[in-house]
This record gives sequence, C-alpha cells and structure tokens, in this order.
Amino acid sequence: MTAKRGALSLTLAVVIAAFVASSWPGAHPAPRATRAQIAAFERVVDPLAAQAGQVVQEGMKPAVTDLDHDHVTPPAFIAHEADGWLATLHQVRTDMAKTPAPRALVAARTPILASLDLYIQAAETFKAAALAPAGSRAAIVQRGIAQATRADQVFDQGAIVVQRARRAAGLGPSAYFPDPAANG
Repeated sequence: MTAKRGALSLTLAVVIAAFVASSWPGAHPAPRATRAQIAAFERVVDPLAAQAGQVVQEGMKPAVTDLDHDHVTPPAFIAHEADGWLATLHQVRTDMAKTPAPRALVAARTPILASLDLYIQAAETFKAAALAPAGSRAAIVQRGIAQATRADQVFDQGAIVVQRARRAAGLGPSAYFPDPAANG
C-alpha cells in the first residue's frame, strides 16, 4: 500500500512539474504569427499608428519648438491644440486596446499601448506648459520632452516585435513602424 502511494505521489509530482515547466514564461518561444494574422492585425493597427504619429510629428513637435524658443503661436492656442491631441491620442489608445492580437503580436501591442499612455502624459504636460507663466514654461516643456522621448523608446520596442514577426513570416518591413534591423 505504501509503495503504491509513493508511486502515485511520484507520478503526480512528475505530471505537475511537466505542466509547470511547459507553461513557464520563456519555456518555449512564442508561436509565429501567420501572414494572415499579421495582415489582420496591421489593417487595424497601421492607420492607428499613423494617426498617433501625425499628432506627434505635425502637432506636438512644432508646438513644443514654438513654446520652447520660437514664440510665434500664442501659448493659449497651443493649449487649445493640445485638447485635440489628447482627444485623438485617447481615441487611438482605446481603439488599439480593442484590437485583437495574435499571441505572437501581443508583445507588440503592450508596449505600443504603454507608449500611447506616455504620449498622452506628454501632451498633458505640453498643455500645462502652454498655460504656465512664461518664466516656468521651459522646465515644464523639458519634462514633456522627456516623456515624449520615453514614449518613442517604448513604441520602438513594440515596433521591433512587429518587424521580427513580419520577417519570420517572410514579409518585408512595415513602413508604419521603425525598423531597427535596417539601421544596423
């Protein structure tokens, strides 16, 4: 009877250990995304990434330059523009969070969402800078620039996953995401 229990306990322990080992993060590589999965993901994500990029490139960056040293556009107008950036970035983030991602691309969506959170923080900071007295504006602008720079870095982590998934599926790089492999 004791030998039977010992054997049963050992068998149970081996089964549990095998299950834990197989489900442990990093135990085996994430599955590759198929071309169809990548295409479905990108049909939704690419326009959203482009929309957020447009806010950053054509809205935030010129406004920050203006706030920091050009001083052509009135700060109150930049604060008003920031409301538009925030509305767009919040909508992009909401839509991105709803986007189904194949398991192989979840690792891309997560940092992209985090980068959107940081871009939203930066937009809020730039709005605060525009509304601040001129004497304290520069320090606030620098804080916003640091947030936006961090957002760029986090976005790039998601881009790396997208570009690797595309290459693994035999596709060329996406024009909607930075491609670190092309730079080195």
